[in-house]
Amino acid sequence: MTKWSILLVLAVFLALLVVAARSEPVDITFAWDSNTETDLAGYNLYQSQLEGVYTFGPGCEVAKIPISAIPSTSCVLPSVEVDNTYYWVLTAYDKWGNESGPSNEVSNDKTAPAAPGGLSCK
Repeated sequence: MTKWSILLVLAVFLALLVVAARSEPVDITFAWDSNTETDLAGYNLYQSQLEGVYTFGPGCEVAKIPISAIPSTSCVLPSVEVDNTYYWVLTAYDKWGNESGPSNEVSNDKTAPAAPGGLSCK
């Protein structure tokens, strides 16, 4: 088997349809670029409430996504509590159980953007 030569390139689109005051769980849709290795078996989606802090390995993933279950490169994580901020990364695994490094991190963080600066009037 060849060593993972290229980390999984991911483009993750996070879709949330939430009104600011809404506290009901929502479904979040993830999408990514396909890993093209012939021995690819699936993907693992990891979730954390701490930015950049994950526990990896069997049983730690919030969603194990076998290739046979999803012909496309997307999945829906149902019933995510919008009152909490979560962070996610995705890994690929092969049919021998080898796992890639993590993708870029995405979040449902709803922190307000920084205030604009440099406003002036003449």
